[in-house]
Amino acid sequence: MDERDRRQPAVVLLACDEPGALELLARVVTREGWRSEVAPDVDAALERAAARLPRCVVVHLPRGGIGSALELVGRVRSHADERVATAALVVVETLANRELLLAAGADVHLERPVHVREVAGAVGAAFSIPHAPGAGAPRVEVEHPAVLDP
Repeated sequence: MDERDRRQPAVVLLACDEPGALELLARVVTREGWRSEVAPDVDAALERAAARLPRCVVVHLPRGGIGSALELVGRVRSHADERVATAALVVVETLANRELLLAAGADVHLERPVHVREVAGAVGAAFSIPHAPGAGAPRVEVEHPAVLDP
């Protein structure tokens, strides 16, 4: 049986290298009734994903750049544990990188800068996306006002 207990609030892993944005995201996740787990970089995010089995990973790595975001998306999607590999992936990144991120396996792309309310909406929507390992990422479009940006 899946170790993610559906009776408990869902775990949302926040992979964010911007401390101010991370604090805002963690507050929003908690306010929505989910459990937040935080990671400041790709390696920490993968370690926490394997330990906590999040239903969703929010990737906001502006300091690491598109390379870090793509690395995390790729490593989550290719993770040996299917429970990690099938977590919903919401990525906050510039519009220019949308197609690249979706092709790499992101479920939702939010254009940076983004309002934290839109992140919460995207996470909620991402929970309903069926994602099979190896399948292409479904496209979810979210319109939003700008706020969250380093």
